[in-house]
Amino acid sequence: MVLPLISYILEDNFLQKEIVGIEKSDDGLYQFAVRSGDYKIDFGKLIDVKLKFNKLKAFYNTTYKDKTIQEYKTITLKYHNQVVCTK
Repeated sequence: MVLPLISYILEDNFLQKEIVGIEKSDDGLYQFAVRSGDYKIDFGKLIDVKLKFNKLKAFYNTTYKDKTIQEYKTITLKYHNQVVCTK
């Protein structure tokens, strides 16, 4: 099940550079380690993969512009239509 996720990441130039590690929990939830900071991305289950990555890219665009990306410890994408962060 993880192979389609890895293929999706490798086909996207930004994601390929940004995501440096993938962890899968026993309950089937995924978490990513990233190159650009000390935070983790809680991806959740492998549903709505394209939508979640689009939300992540939009979030990055905003937080890179205002330079707030490093303030976060966790970026959570597992909730429908929202990005939830913890500082």
